Amino acid sequence: MLRRLCLLVTLLGCLCLPALADNASPAGAAGQSVTYTRMYTDADGESHFDEGTLDLELKDYAPPAEPIAVHSFQNVDSATLLRMEGNSFEDWHQAPRRQFAFILQGTVEVTVTDGEVRRFTPGDVVLLEDTAGKGHTTRIIGDVAHLGLMVPVDPD
Repeated sequence: MLRRLCLLVTLLGCLCLPALADNASPAGAAGQSVTYTRMYTDADGESHFDEGTLDLELKDYAPPAEPIAVHSFQNVDSATLLRMEGNSFEDWHQAPRRQFAFILQGTVEVTVTDGEVRRFTPGDVVLLEDTAGKGHTTRIIGDVAHLGLMVPVDPD
């Protein structure tokens, strides 16, 4: 289990690095963050989008390599690799748990109950918190299958 967790942390650390500005070196990473889209349900059961950030901190992650900017998720002991065929559609559904979705492949279009529609592409990070209410719809745009890494996280 420890080996799986180390692999997951390595993958998540690599996914976070592209979010640094092009001119930022790892040594200048203190104070950097990764922006994600938050999908949540309000008190009336309606789902919405919002924005959030994950702070990065410089760590000796893989010595003797130079320190890199990482965000460590706490209490993560599993992840799910999810694949949906191109041009597919999932009608209204809730997220099965509070989880981050890291988009690895394909274009995903998500609609929330307030009518807002957003598209997510490789490199995007989404926090799914719409575990109650009507939820959201998911459409895969184009022929390319969607591949996402789903990482459950504890409630705040």
